[in-house]
Amino acid sequence: MIIAKEKIYTLKINARKISFWDRFKVVNYSDYRGEESSIPSGYKKLKGTTATINLTQSMDELLANMHSTTRNEVRRAQKEGIIVEQVHDKKAFVDYYNAFAKEKGLSTINVTHLTKYGKNLMLAQARFNEHILSMHATMIDDEEKIAGLLYSCSTRLDESVDKKMVGWANRYLHYKEFEMLKEMGMTQYEWCGVCMDPNKPERYSIGQFKLKIGGEIREDLTLRSPLFSLLLRLKGKLNG
Repeated sequence: MIIAKEKIYTLKINARKISFWDRFKVVNYSDYRGEESSIPSGYKKLKGTTATINLTQSMDELLANMHSTTRNEVRRAQKEGIIVEQVHDKKAFVDYYNAFAKEKGLSTINVTHLTKYGKNLMLAQARFNEHILSMHATMIDDEEKIAGLLYSCSTRLDESVDKKMVGWANRYLHYKEFEMLKEMGMTQYEWCGVCMDPNKPERYSIGQFKLKIGGEIREDLTLRSPLFSLLLRLKGKLNG
């Protein structure tokens, strides 16, 4: 399980049990993995869709399970000499992500969005020569042997960069991350949400992109403690 402290609540990821005392605290359980029948009354259940990749497969199997176009793009990135490597500068990641987010109309982040995961964090980038093409932030659950995507960003909107190469680099980065995660002992990779609703075109497009890289669709479950749900209702009334 990963525990991350937010400003007003605690985030618990991949938990298999509900702490008795959490019913009196502001807690959000993300991707709860315990028995649904054991969830105490008062917790709000939010069901969603995600996808899981089995990292016990060989790298050749992981590549073979990708969509044929994605597989070819991974190979093209490799042929072009795109380099994938782990990085550790959180501020550099935040600056790169925020430039991408502003162009896409997404919410920006700050360093605390990363530091709250403590040692349960891996940053990696794909670059061509000294030009960074794509970066990812991944959470690492050493206890459950599960890794999950937190943030993904690229220079796709930079007109001075070959968009095709950026696309190849982003897919190649995922593939090489699987190799890194396997070496760390991870057995599962989680996409942390896959939109299957075509009526939400942008999110649906991202979901289809993820599935072309791989993964088995499954249902995930988020739980909000009674106090967390109460605070959200009060916030809604105040904002209303």
